[in-house]
Amino acid sequence: MDESTPIGSEADEQLTTSEAAQLLGVSRNFVIRLIDEGKLSAHSVGTHRRVRKVDVVTYLAERDRRLEEVATISYADERLGIEYR
Repeated sequence: MDESTPIGSEADEQLTTSEAAQLLGVSRNFVIRLIDEGKLSAHSVGTHRRVRKVDVVTYLAERDRRLEEVATISYADERLGIEYR
C-alpha cells in the first residue's frame, strides 16, 4: 500500500445511493440507472447498494470534462455561424 494513502482513507469511504445522488446533484433513481447501465460501479450490502466515494468523484470529474468539451464545441460552432435546430 502506498504511504500517501492511509488505511481507512476517503478512497475506502462508502456512500449510499442517496448520498451519491446528493454529491452528484441528481436523483437517487438516476444514480441507480447509472449503476444498472454500468456507468458507476457499486456493490451490495445485504439488499442495499453502496458506491465508493472515489468512484462518484471520478464520475463527477469525467462528467464535468465532457460538459466542458461540449461547451467548447458549441462555442466554436457559434463563432462559425453553425446553427442547430
